[in-house]
Amino acid sequence: MSAAWLERDWLRGEDMPQKRSRVVNLDALIERADFEADADTSQSNQVAINIQHLERENSFFLRSLRKPDFQRETASWEPEQVRDFIRTFIEGDFYPAILLWLSKRGAFVIDGAHRLSALIAWVEDDYGDRKTSRDFFGPNISEDQLRYAEETRQLVEKKFGKYKDYFSILHPAPNSRPIDAVLEKRAVAFGQRAIATQQIPGDAQKAEKSFFKINRSATLIDKIELDILKARRRPTGIAARAMLRAGSGYKYWRAFDHETRAQIERQAEEIYMQLWTPILTVPIRTPNLPVAGSNYSTYTLALLFQFISLANEQPSDAKKKRQRRPAADDMEDIEAEDPEADKDGAATLNHLRNVRWIADRISSNSEQGSLGLHPAVYFYSSEGRFQPTAFLAIVRLVQQLDRENGFIQFTKVRRAFEDVLIKYKFFSNQVTAKWGSGIKAYERYYDLLRFILAELAAQETDRVTLSQGTEECILEDIKQHETFKFLNTQEPPNLEEEIGKDFSKATRSRAFLEQAVFAAGVFCPICKGYIDTHKSHNMDHKLPKRDDGRGHLANAQITHFYCNTGFKEWLDSQNRKS
Repeated sequence: MSAAWLERDWLRGEDMPQKRSRVVNLDALIERADFEADADTSQSNQVAINIQHLERENSFFLRSLRKPDFQRETASWEPEQVRDFIRTFIEGDFYPAILLWLSKRGAFVIDGAHRLSALIAWVEDDYGDRKTSRDFFGPNISEDQLRYAEETRQLVEKKFGKYKDYFSILHPAPNSRPIDAVLEKRAVAFGQRAIATQQIPGDAQKAEKSFFKINRSATLIDKIELDILKARRRPTGIAARAMLRAGSGYKYWRAFDHETRAQIERQAEEIYMQLWTPILTVPIRTPNLPVAGSNYSTYTLALLFQFISLANEQPSDAKKKRQRRPAADDMEDIEAEDPEADKDGAATLNHLRNVRWIADRISSNSEQGSLGLHPAVYFYSSEGRFQPTAFLAIVRLVQQLDRENGFIQFTKVRRAFEDVLIKYKFFSNQVTAKWGSGIKAYERYYDLLRFILAELAAQETDRVTLSQGTEECILEDIKQHETFKFLNTQEPPNLEEEIGKDFSKATRSRAFLEQAVFAAGVFCPICKGYIDTHKSHNMDHKLPKRDDGRGHLANAQITHFYCNTGFKEWLDSQNRKS
């Protein structure tokens, strides 16, 4: 193992918030717990453990091992990293000590959850897809999680074999068969070797502050992640965790009464299905895309946290901090008793209801006011990559349109607006490149969307495709705009793609979207906008039933829900006035 690899992933912190896609989810292997009740019960005894202490059936230590509830998910390592750490342990190479805080209730892992979980995964043959993980995650284990678990298993077993083969050496049975010499040599070498640990002294609050200091010392936790960790007892944090696993996994809402817990889990599962069905596959081969991208990504929890904050009109802790005292020390905000904690679950349920309202407005197959925004148009790049900045900007746009009674005007220019979004999808990438992927980016992209809508309204665009004159006018005004003049209105070349004989995944996705979605789309006959036939559409009577319209084929048309209710009613009222 190279020193550079160690420096990148362990000496700088094993839980770095890197934007990886092939992550192995080991979060179930060490149980989470809240140790506030043990605030003054730190134990002074040292703990020495070896690989045999990680055998769940035979070890009191593993059954008493815990992760604090403020730790991030143990789901940041790729298959190769899991394999390489197991190799590090087997071969006796250096790795940083696992930091533990000992209490009467057990040993809490303050730092080193990935290292310890990688060894437990090997011992239990559970890389996120076997008994312990399935019991923890329930039925909501994604295809990606299963795929990367099996990929990790094959990498590890090809290099070292199964732990059970070493187990038979460490726990020989009477009259056992001859032992493989290589396995015996390895087993003898690491069987009694201590796993490097170090104890954190002091009470629970000191241990929590130690965690944040350790991980902030090298700026390893970004602002949004820090907000999430500190908000774990607040309605925004609880709702985000519930939605992430569709109400399964570690239950941050466990202290509420039974009925409240059941409602939280039901709401979370319904929103989860609304945001992440169908499952995203790459390259894209279907126009039926999930609204919120992949449900198995390192950005998912942060996206949910920001989505919930927006839906409930709450700035993140990072934004409030800038407004209050820009130079404040993050550690000073960590309190044993959080004054914003949700005590009974009512606030969490309210947060989930507000999220559900926004999600229904964006795309729903049952909500009468749903706009039915097509995910490929609004939330994905030309190459089929989900764009969190665009998603959050649209969330805010829908909120603001509702506040201003602006859905009528939006619907009048919707088709031309969607033509702009499709043709200039790279605007979102340029905004993110300039302002980052956080609050500033989606606020600026929201401003750009509002600017484009205003330009279309000023050009009196009304339920028609984007005209060349209107497009040229918008582009010229963008070039003159103080905030948006940096935008390149010509699509920049993709310098990362190497053109070979075979089509890349990005090229396959783009070709499918352009030819099978945008060019061959299903359009609403009322607003002329794109219809998501999988997720959100309504069957409308051309001649209304109140006017003796019948249910025969010639009188049927597919529309958006909102177009069939709010906008159609508005059109009727305008016709009556004229």
